[in-house]
Amino acid sequence: MRRGLIAAEFKSELMLLKLKQQFEATERIYPRREAILKVQAEESSHFSNIENFLR
Repeated sequence: MRRGLIAAEFKSELMLLKLKQQFEATERIYPRREAILKVQAEESSHFSNIENFLR
């Protein structure tokens, strides 16, 4: 059971990382994504710190 929970958590973190990378790649095209990234960085949320967490 434990490994299943760890795998689910890892998949969740990976999905969040991919979403953040997609937002960063297209933030100049879609101003709303730039605003979302800015707010997340200001709040120092898990979304903004995911890359540091996974490294």
